[in-house]
Amino acid sequence: MISPLVLQALKERGFVAQSAGRAPQQCTWEDLKSADRIVALMEIEHRPLMLERFTGWEDRIHYWNAGDIDVAAPSAALRCIEDEIETLIGVLGENSRVRSASLQR
Repeated sequence: MISPLVLQALKERGFVAQSAGRAPQQCTWEDLKSADRIVALMEIEHRPLMLERFTGWEDRIHYWNAGDIDVAAPSAALRCIEDEIETLIGVLGENSRVRSASLQR
């Protein structure tokens, strides 16, 4: 389930989380193979899991290091996630412009 704090932050920004009440699902090999980009919110937590369950994929993950409430204040974690999303949007936009320019040549 998505944290109520995250749901509130999304609402304040004008977003609605679809399927917010569903239980978390385990990542699968198919998920990894079909993804263009994989993000994990806490490297210290997720890198060992990736190494254990999906050896070889642990270095393909983009780790954002947004701490859970046991290691960071919710406001700090949410600010970190928001900053990372803004950076990702910039990267994706730049990649899109580069691809578009190369296709036009």
